[in-house]
Amino acid sequence: MSSPSYDFGLKLKEARQLRSLSQRDVGKVLGVSFQQVQKYENGVNRISLESILSLKEKLGINLLDASLFVNPQAYESDVQPPIERLEYDLLSSFRGIKNPDLQRKVLLLVQAMTREE
Repeated sequence: MSSPSYDFGLKLKEARQLRSLSQRDVGKVLGVSFQQVQKYENGVNRISLESILSLKEKLGINLLDASLFVNPQAYESDVQPPIERLEYDLLSSFRGIKNPDLQRKVLLLVQAMTREE
């Protein structure tokens, strides 16, 4: 069974990786060691509200997802696994497309490919 600390940790790790930040980078912003960030990401230690707000303000990482509070049953189901490297590369490449029409076409292509499987 999942817990809020574990879910916040997974979200922190995914957001950190998407921004190509190290645990040390996040630790510097929060004023903690990279080991402490690692403990946050693994759900071992709870992250304070002050740290959550600091992440949002300084790094644009928003760990406050309303669905965590609206759906308490979420903790009875399995949590999505951390983002894989291939998924990260796909998202990074997609964000590199500056033309919104081209982004829409890529999305439609990927959606069509997943329906065919």
